[in-house]
Amino acid sequence: MAIYMPYKSQIFTPIITGILLGLLVGTTSVFEIFFLIIITGFVVVGRYLIVLADKGSENIKSDERLLKLLRMTSRGLVCAVITSIAAINFFTHQRQLQAERIVPIFEEYYELNSKYPQSISDLRDIDKSTEKNLYYRTDSTRQSFYLSYLVNGVYSKSYRSEEKSWILNVD
Repeated sequence: MAIYMPYKSQIFTPIITGILLGLLVGTTSVFEIFFLIIITGFVVVGRYLIVLADKGSENIKSDERLLKLLRMTSRGLVCAVITSIAAINFFTHQRQLQAERIVPIFEEYYELNSKYPQSISDLRDIDKSTEKNLYYRTDSTRQSFYLSYLVNGVYSKSYRSEEKSWILNVD
């Protein structure tokens, strides 16, 4: 009895796909995650249908292939979940660091100009990713500001210059 050994690409393809899917999920919003879950579901169902359509007269071999497909798909999904959690935590930490670094810069700007900047881009030495990752607004007189960032795709953390503290928004 010969033992079927899949090619290395058959073993690592679901794992690599899972890691890439996890990175994509970790950098997107909650609504985009639902779209990715639907696409993943179609891919999994399609893979099952191919195996079932390819079932030959030997049901044992076909059942073994179906079990191997289940194992490979589950490995890919486990990799996707682990990678997405890691990516979400990494990018949340990066946004948190950016937000905490920029608050003193806003305060310094206020001390020099007696008002807060109209936008993040008014500050010197601020990269584009900071402006993209943070939401900033001032009141009409530019005497106070509001700064927030997305924590994990659902919650946000905000800072108001009047209170000078960070608040987790669970809306």
